Amino acid sequence: MREFFLNVTRYPRYLVAFTLGVMNS
Repeated sequence: MREFFLNVTRYPRYLVAFTLGVMNS
């Protein structure tokens, strides 16, 4: 669970880019 949290805080830019990509689609 800790690793998952670290991954989320480590790759916020990828999550934002993915969300923007889905919205633009």
